[in-house]
Formats: sequence, structure tokens, C-alpha cells
Amino acid sequence: FGQAIPSAIGHYLSSVTPYEPNDHISLATTINSNVTYTAEISSENDMDYFKLNAKPGTITVALSNLANTDCTIGLINDRFEQLAYSNNPGSNAEYFTYNIQTAGTYYIAIIAGNTGTTYPRPYAFKAIFNQ
Repeated sequence: FGQAIPSAIGHYLSSVTPYEPNDHISLATTINSNVTYTAEISSENDMDYFKLNAKPGTITVALSNLANTDCTIGLINDRFEQLAYSNNPGSNAEYFTYNIQTAGTYYIAIIAGNTGTTYPRPYAFKAIFNQ
């Protein structure tokens, strides 16, 4: 999944988006349930990862505020297996639910979608899950 960005670039981006660098799963920012996070995809090679620790139950994830851009969002487990995703066309909001069977660490990945070439691509997302 992507590579960590150089520290000089990461320092610049961290002043723009507080969660950068988070371009690799090992750099994922830990999130809490039912909190809205805003960030942006800065280029076609940018991927944003967010980490969550969840107990069994339903997780609901919504990605919105796409401002005429396209992004895709997915859920990955600690074995790097994709569990769920949403890839609606254009600037339509993304949304999925998934039933978490086992307590553990999971990751939300956000990438640029297939539509458009405009960057940065701002977004907001919220995940509701059992902590």
C-alpha cells in the first residue's frame, strides 16, 4: 500500500493536514468512534490511513464533503485484508457498514478515486464502532 513520504514533505503536509504523514499503514493516525475527521488527498499517489481499535459489532463509515472530487474508502484488518469498501462515482458520498467479529486493530484507507485529476481532494469522514 504506498510508501512513507520523505520527512521534509511530511513536515510541510503536517502543517496543512494534522494527520500527515499517514501515507503508509505503519503511520496511521489513531481515531475514535463518532468523531468527524477532515483531511485531504494531496496527489494521485497519496493514500491516507487511519487506525482504530474496535470490539465486535457493526462499524459504519461515511466519507463526505468531497467538493466535486472523487475518493474511495475501505476497511482493512491487521492482516492487511480488505474487508469492506465504497467506491461511488464522482463526488457522491461513500458509505459502508461491516460486522466486526473479532476485537482488534483495523484500518480505514482513503485514496483518490478514478474520476478527475484535481488535487488536493478534501474530505471528511466519520466511523462509528464499538471501542
